[in-house]
Order: sequence, then structure tokens, then C-alpha cells
Amino acid sequence: MSISCPIPAGIVAPSIFLGAVIGRLYGELAFNYFNFMGIEHISAYSLVGAAALGACITRTTSTTIIIFELCGDI
Repeated sequence: MSISCPIPAGIVAPSIFLGAVIGRLYGELAFNYFNFMGIEHISAYSLVGAAALGACITRTTSTTIIIFELCGDI
């Protein structure tokens, strides 16, 4: 949707946001239903989801590196 808009919306920011939302949803589901696996940091799923989907859509690994460098957490 952001590619076909007549306004300059970009592709990187919406893909990172969508990846963070999907990662957080997965983390919440894993914590609530599979807590026997010792899941402690649900917010880490949000970071990994944002980096993964951002890198997948832009087809670059630099997006992942930039996200992890900005957060200071690998």
C-alpha cells in the first residue's frame, strides 16, 4: 500500500513497523501459551521481527545491522 500511494510514504518505515507488530504478537502468544520454554523478554521478539521483515522487504542486510546498532542489543 505504501508503494502505490501518490504521496512519498516510503517502504522502510512501514515494513519495520509491521515487523515489530508481528514480532510482538508472536512474543505475546508464545509467552501466554508456551511459557514453559522460559520466555522472559517479550520485547526482544518485537526487535527481531522488525529487523527480519525490514531486511526481507528491502532485500538488504544493512537494515538489520542498523536496527541492532541503534538498539545496542544483539
